[in-house]
Amino acid sequence: MRSIKNQALEEAIKAFGVNLRHLFMAKPLSSSAVVLGFDPGFAHGCKVAVVDTIMQLKQHFTVYPHPPQRKRQDAINQLVKAVQRHGVSHIVVGNGTACRESIPLIEEVCSQTQAKFCVASEAGISAWSVSQSAQEEFPDIAATNRSAVMLARRVRDPLGELLRTEPSCLSVGMYQKDVPSKQLEEAAVMEAQICLHAVGVDVNSAGVHIIKQISGITPSVAKEIIKFRAEHGPFKNRIALKKVKGLGPKIFDQCSGFLMVFDSPEILDATRVHPNDYKFAKDLCQRIGVNLKGVIDQSDHRGIAKLKRHVESGQLNANDEAICKLVIMGQRDPRDTLIEPKFNQKLTRIDQIRSGD
Repeated sequence: MRSIKNQALEEAIKAFGVNLRHLFMAKPLSSSAVVLGFDPGFAHGCKVAVVDTIMQLKQHFTVYPHPPQRKRQDAINQLVKAVQRHGVSHIVVGNGTACRESIPLIEEVCSQTQAKFCVASEAGISAWSVSQSAQEEFPDIAATNRSAVMLARRVRDPLGELLRTEPSCLSVGMYQKDVPSKQLEEAAVMEAQICLHAVGVDVNSAGVHIIKQISGITPSVAKEIIKFRAEHGPFKNRIALKKVKGLGPKIFDQCSGFLMVFDSPEILDATRVHPNDYKFAKDLCQRIGVNLKGVIDQSDHRGIAKLKRHVESGQLNANDEAICKLVIMGQRDPRDTLIEPKFNQKLTRIDQIRSGD
């Protein structure tokens, strides 16, 4: 009987991991997107938060369009004003209480602006809003208002924000509440690390909760990276990571290929190519007559095709082939091929659906 239960637990955790990976690897919005999070509610109002292009909170407030207050027009006016003031491009509505009743309201706001909207899961948001990390980041904001911030951020950067959420509160997999929390957390950490290493991390914008998941980096070193960034400004290149306290040569070798610096003079710093492989990548491109910069920023389509043919020729060993594939990937996010969250300005009722939608 015990072995059957253990087998069931293993399958539940495996299903949790598979489903969580799909959530982690959801395609984020464009980095230029300004997002408004709308957490609907009745008596206590609908919480609103605007997050800018660098994920910073710009404004938050509460509107009361539903019973008992019924201040619908006032809510529309405030929302339209916020959208226009901050240049909001996307509105995210939580799928909890009063979601259905709030859709016509948001539709009206979108009709008066250029914003689009979608409905997103609120799973785990309430748990995060009362967590220590949320209180430290937003000490002057009520827990109920923090939920709107998370809603906006979750669609803007799914991977980064889902990592903040308690695994058992994410509503994925089977029987999460029956599985030991330690095993569930270990599975979540493993999936997070797989996804982060596949995508890469912007060392100049990522928080401690993300950086500490990268190979070789402990929580204390992650905090030192944030501290160095705060004291000295953004990292200029990957080599600057060596100046961080506690980040020695061995840790640098483990983590540097996954921590990316997008404004570095060294263009390969913005890729997943390891610094130890820069010389090979440059020599290869020069030898076969390919513009490295054009390949990295994906503007030289002929050069990319040439490199792909070189990989397919079978002339490279496994390691060199892997490096070449990373060069071809360049600055492209592996999630770019996935389907974007579907935003709509007008589709809110079943009778509006047409053939081909």
